[in-house]
Amino acid sequence: MTPPAPEEILALTIPDGAYEITEERHAGLLRHVHAPELFTTKDGGPAHPIFAHLSTNRGMGWDFPELLEQVGASPADGVVFGGGTFTFSELLTIGERYTIRARMQDVQRKQGRRIGTFDAITLALQVVAPDGAVPVRTTETYIVPRRSLGAPSPTPTTPTDPPPPGRFRMPVGPITREDIVGIMAVMQDTNPVHVDAELARAAGYRGPVHQGPANLAFVFNALATDRGTLADLRHAAFTFRDTVTEGDRLEVHLDQNRGRLEILGVGTALTCEVNFG
Repeated sequence: MTPPAPEEILALTIPDGAYEITEERHAGLLRHVHAPELFTTKDGGPAHPIFAHLSTNRGMGWDFPELLEQVGASPADGVVFGGGTFTFSELLTIGERYTIRARMQDVQRKQGRRIGTFDAITLALQVVAPDGAVPVRTTETYIVPRRSLGAPSPTPTTPTDPPPPGRFRMPVGPITREDIVGIMAVMQDTNPVHVDAELARAAGYRGPVHQGPANLAFVFNALATDRGTLADLRHAAFTFRDTVTEGDRLEVHLDQNRGRLEILGVGTALTCEVNFG
């Protein structure tokens, strides 16, 4: 099947939806991303920053399979989260129900070394409180392989020295199947790339893909541990550079307003820049 052209995808209209950050969901997230104890789990308290993504991803008017169908893709294609931005006026609140508004912002068709032709589809989203305030705005880019348009064209890579250690370091892992399945439950995520090893490898990944938002949550955990609070977090811009899989051991490195997640023995999984105010 020939996928729709980028301009056709860009013209799609996404309906509004809603999302509630329940205590149960919040506690499940904390457990499976091994969050430090400073994050509360009670109604009325500030939610973990990664709910900027969980709320938009699960709360927009299309669920993830519907989004894939609308852009001419399927769960078997190995779609993953590629990066984005979070802008906070304040952290979201546990126990609150938010309206989620989403629109297509950008679609770029590209060629990748490992996955061949793919679309980078970027959504712009707003998390709207009952009083009409917008505490969180996000942009989120999904990598959608388009193998019918072009196969991978492997090219030699030049080994590079690992970056120097960060000022603050925090080990994570090893990543377990329980972690991956637990995050799927919290996110109501049915994407088979997280549990089907054969599908994941066919899509160009090293194995079942540990969720990108959970990897980003590790960086937020390190920031919270280092600073003692994330109440003044105002902006995060992040890029996923490699996928994490079951069995990986990780290490978060922080330097000033920059963070990165390293897969020990493999390379950098993600980079992130944050601002506080």
